[in-house]
Amino acid sequence: MKKRVFIIAGLFVIFFLIVFIASNLDASPEEPAVTEAGDITDIVPEGAELWEYKVVPFPSGSVNAIEALFNEYGKNGWEYVDTISRVVIFKRRLNQ
Repeated sequence: MKKRVFIIAGLFVIFFLIVFIASNLDASPEEPAVTEAGDITDIVPEGAELWEYKVVPFPSGSVNAIEALFNEYGKNGWEYVDTISRVVIFKRRLNQ
């Protein structure tokens, strides 16, 4: 089960990286998109929203356990995205 969660999480991250890179390929030939290693904020246009994603195993058991999961992550700024194959996906803004 844990191996499947890591595979799903890995595929999810790869998908968003591909989408992010593909949507930012507007650099001119004279100016490369990334000139050196650095923080992701170096290649993101100013004012763009940056999101952090977290994949969490869906709690088995009572409704109280599910409610506690959502309350815990909600208090820390995480927003619910989706539930896929017994995992819950949350996101939160990085540039607040």
